[in-house]
Amino acid sequence: MQIEEIKTKKINMMNDALAKALLRSIEAREVVATFISKVVGMDKEILMNATYAGGEIPKRKDYERKKESDVMVLIDECHRIIVEINGSSTNYIFDKNSSYAMANIIEMTRPKNTKFPTVILINLDNFNRYHTKLPLLTFVPRDEEGHIETNLYKSIHIILENIVNKEYTVDSDIVKFVKLLKAESIEELETEFKEDGNYMKAVNKIEELLMDPKFAGAYDVEERRAFDMEDMRLTGIDEGKAIGLTEGKKEIAKNMLKDIDDYNLVSKYTGLSIEEIKEIETK
Repeated sequence: MQIEEIKTKKINMMNDALAKALLRSIEAREVVATFISKVVGMDKEILMNATYAGGEIPKRKDYERKKESDVMVLIDECHRIIVEINGSSTNYIFDKNSSYAMANIIEMTRPKNTKFPTVILINLDNFNRYHTKLPLLTFVPRDEEGHIETNLYKSIHIILENIVNKEYTVDSDIVKFVKLLKAESIEELETEFKEDGNYMKAVNKIEELLMDPKFAGAYDVEERRAFDMEDMRLTGIDEGKAIGLTEGKKEIAKNMLKDIDDYNLVSKYTGLSIEEIKEIETK
């Protein structure tokens, strides 16, 4: 694909693969650290020096399912920030995200350690599950009278649509970052951020990712998955069943690949993308 096609092609910045790659990248570190700093009230330099990684949490039991956050910011041995990209709403999305945060607390807790771990969960919500008019929602464990029981865990929801609505007063750095997430093309990003060197580093990284054929395949897989999940949601199939259906398709593809090597045929009968099928074959 030519560079001009990339610039004008419609993109989804909340695409799981794209958002993860961008938020973890060194090129976007300045803008991501600034955004998180304003959201959680932490010194930006601490966030600049933190480690930004994939959030796989070690299993404690053999039967546990794999737990992996979108972006995990490792501050030190007792403090972490998790960022979850919630492109669309599903029945269990917040339960799943919170369970990852709790798993991190358990993992960091050490016997006889006087330092207690803290986890802040930032949810980037491309929907308004709670039908709120507020741009940010913060959840902490409280009792009926409003007393906070513990500071181990806090969950912050960034309602993207409310952030860009000028009716609300929100920190300009938060608004700026959300505009990045809500943009629909490289061209739009370049127009919006052409005067900001730090943001243009992030925009150039996005362009670089989309120009990479290997990454573009991962991007397309996530777009197809998001479309399938939304279609299932609209037809009344919950997330658990949706995941089960996808796993079923993968099992069919795996069995088909034992007898044939025609990716197009396997794709036709399973509805999986060529990239997904190749991934199954390598496992």
